[in-house]
Amino acid sequence: MTTLGKVLILLNVLAAAAVAYFATDNWAKRQSLNATGLRYAITIDGLPTEPQTGQPSVLVAMPADDESVAIRLPTGSGRHTDDIPFRLLKAHFAGAEGKADFGTSVPPLSVVGELARVKSAVDTFLINRGTDAARLAWLCGAVDQAGGYIPGFLTFLADSFGERQVVKRLLTLPGVAAGGRDVEIAANLAKARGMLAKRFDAVINPPSPQVAETDAAAITAAQKLVKAAETAVLQAHLNEDRLRTSLKADPGDNALAQQVTTATLETADARKKLTAEVDAFEGVLADAGTAASRNDADRRQRALLLLAHLDPNDSAWQKRVMLLFGQVEYLRALSDRIEQLSPYPGLLDDERYAADARFVAEYEQMKQGARDRERILDRQKELLAEVTNQVADAQKLLAQRTAYRDEREVVAKNLFDEVKALATEQEATESELFALQVTVGRLLRENFSLEDRLILAERQALPPTGR
Repeated sequence: MTTLGKVLILLNVLAAAAVAYFATDNWAKRQSLNATGLRYAITIDGLPTEPQTGQPSVLVAMPADDESVAIRLPTGSGRHTDDIPFRLLKAHFAGAEGKADFGTSVPPLSVVGELARVKSAVDTFLINRGTDAARLAWLCGAVDQAGGYIPGFLTFLADSFGERQVVKRLLTLPGVAAGGRDVEIAANLAKARGMLAKRFDAVINPPSPQVAETDAAAITAAQKLVKAAETAVLQAHLNEDRLRTSLKADPGDNALAQQVTTATLETADARKKLTAEVDAFEGVLADAGTAASRNDADRRQRALLLLAHLDPNDSAWQKRVMLLFGQVEYLRALSDRIEQLSPYPGLLDDERYAADARFVAEYEQMKQGARDRERILDRQKELLAEVTNQVADAQKLLAQRTAYRDEREVVAKNLFDEVKALATEQEATESELFALQVTVGRLLRENFSLEDRLILAERQALPPTGR
C-alpha cells in the first residue's frame, strides 16, 4: 500500500470518528431537550387525572432509573408520549416528598392515584390520633387558651361561610346526648368523617354533572333554610327584648306580661327550628354517595384544594401538589379560592353583630330574671324571718307547756302515790271491818242462840198456868 493510501485510510477513520462523535453529542442534546420539554410540560400542566388504560395509578415501589413509567404527556405539536424514564420523574419530584404523615418519596403517576394514596394515609393518620376528641379536633379545629378558634382540615375545605359554621358547630358539641361528652364527640366525629369521605368521593369517582348539580342544589336549599331560621331567631330575640323593655316600664300590665311569655315561647321555638335546620344541613354535607364533580376541570380543582389544604404550612407538600397539578392550575385554583373567601370577613362581622344582638337580648332577659328572683328572694327572706320568729315563739310556748306538763306529771304521780296509799289503807281497813263484821255476825248468832235457850229455860222454869 502506498503512502497516499495509508493517509486516506487514516483520514477516513478520523472522519468516521468525527461523525460518530457529533451524532452521539446530537443525540444527547436531543435527549436533554426532550427531557427539558417534558419537565416543562409537567411543570405547567401537571400529571394526567387518570392513568392510562391498563396501567397502575400509583407506583408500589421505586423502579430503576433507566426503566420507563407509563404516563401520557404532551410533547408539543399535538403529540404525546406514553412513557417517560423514571429518572426524569424522580428528578422532577425531588424535594417534594412532604411530611411523613401524608407524604412519600415515591413520585405520583396520576391525580387519582395520589388521591387514593392520600385517602389511605389520612385514614391511618386519624387512627393514630388515639382518641375521638383528637380526631375531631384535627378535622373540625380547636379552641386555644385565649378563646381563639384554630381551624381544622374541614374548616379549610368549607365552600361557604354556612358550611364553615356547621363545621365549627361540630366542635362546640351543642347536643346533650345520653352517656355524656364521649357519646357527643363520637356522634360529631361520625358526621365529620362523613363530610371528609364525601369530599374524597367527589374527586376519586368519575365526574357526573347530574349528581353534582343535585348535590349543589340540596346544599343551597339547606343553607337557605338555615339562614331563614337564623333570621327568625334574631327577630324573635329582638321582639322579646322590646316587650320586656316595655314591661319593665309598666310592670303591672298583665296583658303585656302575657305577651312577654308568648314571645319567650316563640324564641324557644325559633331556636329549636334553627337547631333542626342545622342538623339537616349537617346531614346533607355528610350524605355519602351524593358527591361528584361536574367535569374534569372541576374535579381537578376540587382535588387540588383538598390536597393543598391537607398540610398548608409544609412547603415540600405544597411543591408536590403544585407539580402534580401544574403551576397554571395551582395558581388559578388558589386565586379562585381567595376570591371565594373574600366575603368571609364581612360575613364574620355580620355573624358577630347577630351574636351581639342575641347576647344583648339574652342578657336583658337574664338581668330581668335576676331582678325578679332578687325580689322573690327578698320576700322569701321576709317570710323566713317571720317563720323564724314564729318558730322561736312556738319553741318558747313548747318549753312552757313542757315544763307545765312535767309539773302536772309530778303532781299526778304524787296524787297517784297518795291514792294508792289510801287505797291500800282502805283495803286494810275494809279487811279489818269485814273481819269485825264476821265476828259480830258470829256473836249475834251466838246471842240469838243463847236467847232461844233462855226462853226455853224460862218456859221450863215457870209453872203451867192451867190453860
